[in-house]
Amino acid sequence: SSVLYDNACTITVEPAYGFKVKTFTVTFDTANGSKIGDQVIKYGEKITHPANPTKKANNFVGWYSDENFENEFDFSSTKVYEDLTIYAKFVKEKYEQF
Repeated sequence: SSVLYDNACTITVEPAYGFKVKTFTVTFDTANGSKIGDQVIKYGEKITHPANPTKKANNFVGWYSDENFENEFDFSSTKVYEDLTIYAKFVKEKYEQF
């Protein structure tokens, strides 16, 4: 498209054809808990916090960025620049015997 200014100077702006926003897949590893679907996220965007998974005889603790559960995943500030796997941490329910 073109824009004509008062001094008769014409600036032509061409659309960027073929430009595609890069996307990445975020996988939620629920350690055999309820299935959480993958999310496809655009480069530099944040992940939508999924529903908490469930697992029989376990309590969900939180989402972590590593398999050893050392780094809790921060959905409010972490942006995506590559494919990611986020890990659900569970702890066994404790039952008291009477």
